[in-house]
Amino acid sequence: MAAAQATARDLVTHRTGLPRHDLLWLDSSLSRRQMYERLRYLEPSKPFRSAFQYNNLMFMTAGILAETLGGASWEDLVRKRLLEPLEMTRANFSVRDSLQSEDYAHTYGVDRAGEIPLRNIDAIGPAGSINSTLEEMTRYLLLHLNSGNSGGKQILPAIHFERMRTPQVVTPPGGIGPELLGQSFYGMGLVVSTYRGHPLVWHTGTIGGYHALLTFLPAERAGVMILQNRVVRAIPQILSWRIYDLLLGLTPVAWNKPFQDEESKRRQEEAKARKEAESKRKAGAKPSHSLADYAARYQHPAYGTVTVAVEGDRLRWKLNGQEARELKHFHYDVFEAEGQKVSFLGNLDGEIDQVAVRLEPAVREIVFTRVPAAK
Repeated sequence: MAAAQATARDLVTHRTGLPRHDLLWLDSSLSRRQMYERLRYLEPSKPFRSAFQYNNLMFMTAGILAETLGGASWEDLVRKRLLEPLEMTRANFSVRDSLQSEDYAHTYGVDRAGEIPLRNIDAIGPAGSINSTLEEMTRYLLLHLNSGNSGGKQILPAIHFERMRTPQVVTPPGGIGPELLGQSFYGMGLVVSTYRGHPLVWHTGTIGGYHALLTFLPAERAGVMILQNRVVRAIPQILSWRIYDLLLGLTPVAWNKPFQDEESKRRQEEAKARKEAESKRKAGAKPSHSLADYAARYQHPAYGTVTVAVEGDRLRWKLNGQEARELKHFHYDVFEAEGQKVSFLGNLDGEIDQVAVRLEPAVREIVFTRVPAAK
């Protein structure tokens, strides 16, 4: 049903019924077209057009649609129709290009020392692979404030910008300061809300250690563009709202406390979840097989291949091109890799022939089937 009825508007408003399924594309070696072909095997978690669920794969699909209609790659279309008219000459579509640049931002983590390697997302590029400078992104922000006009020239039709910031679907409640931010909606690629009674349009972009926040007040034709190379999400939000307080002549809101309370609550909930998971461990419940019996390749039509191997006296597993991780025994035929439960399943002959893992929290466990060993 969804495949037959979905429109371009559905793709860019995240209402297809599919949850994120991010591990299909993260660190994957699949091409854009290959990922698109595998969408049919992903389980939806909501009925079609019934709810907002952010999904990067749908923006990738919108990019493929643009390629089909435009007769060129998504990258070439964006370059010709947007970047070149705005003279965004330093913008690129891949971290591979950034690494060749004489000057690019290195990325750092919050809870880990040293740099974070840049993550290549070329295949899912339409969902957010563009890298640029603060100066050039300001030109893009001004394009929104001027409804497609740049330097007296109409780069794109004004109606497109109006449609982008017209509410299409209600987003879930929550977040910081709802009494000041109001109900939030999703337009066509942009979040539509308010800040202290003033219409506010915004969107973020995060990958690896990079984080971008674009916000603007359409009525006041004022906006803020913030780029980070060490992701602390609260900082860009607090900074942008503080700037709007000054621009609008409003009494500043002390945002630090609500964000600190939210972070404390999140950490407590994570600790509680870990404690509850540990309480379900069946003490002394040993694996039903030797470690060698679990070692094999397992496949899923969308998620690809899981490889389980024995190294010494332990198991390690690897999903597609991701880094191999140790599987620690939890109980019975359930193992754990960095908090992720992995359950091995047997057939009627007592052989391990499947592995189930919850790669997408909104749906049931993803089940991989054992690939017979080559003879």
